[in-house]
Amino acid sequence: MRSLIGMLLLSLGVSFFTVFFLKPDLFRTNIEAKIVENVWFDDIKKLEKADQLPDSWQQIRILQLQALSSKSALWLQESKHPIALNHKGKYLLEISVDHNEEEESLAVIMQYNLVDIASGNTLWEFGRTYIIPNKNWIYRGQMFLNLVNQFYEEPDPEAQRLPAEE
Repeated sequence: MRSLIGMLLLSLGVSFFTVFFLKPDLFRTNIEAKIVENVWFDDIKKLEKADQLPDSWQQIRILQLQALSSKSALWLQESKHPIALNHKGKYLLEISVDHNEEEESLAVIMQYNLVDIASGNTLWEFGRTYIIPNKNWIYRGQMFLNLVNQFYEEPDPEAQRLPAEE
């Protein structure tokens, strides 16, 4: 029984190491997408509760999401949107998503344009910026992995060659 528990713990440890240290970018992207999704859902709920959205918000038939960066494209692929669609609605909602990453934080920038489908006129525009601090273990783990990789990279044979004596 002890050996079975030991093997199970060893397997979990190897899986943990593989996911977090050998493929951290894959995992980090998923976590970022989930964080962005949660912040986005919370914000839309708060705006609805505070009556900050236009009355036409309940009449959105078509949603167009546009990613302005490769990172925001991954987020949009890997997350759900909080916009309720109405198949009888008469409006199109365009949302452009971008990001800005600095040392201390990650900014998610969303621009909303509500368009009347029949006329093509923009009825409402709204911009939101969500600041997500990146002082969490995911980013520290990525920085640690980058540091470790610097010490274990294969040296460039051309860079190691001494100049020939003349």
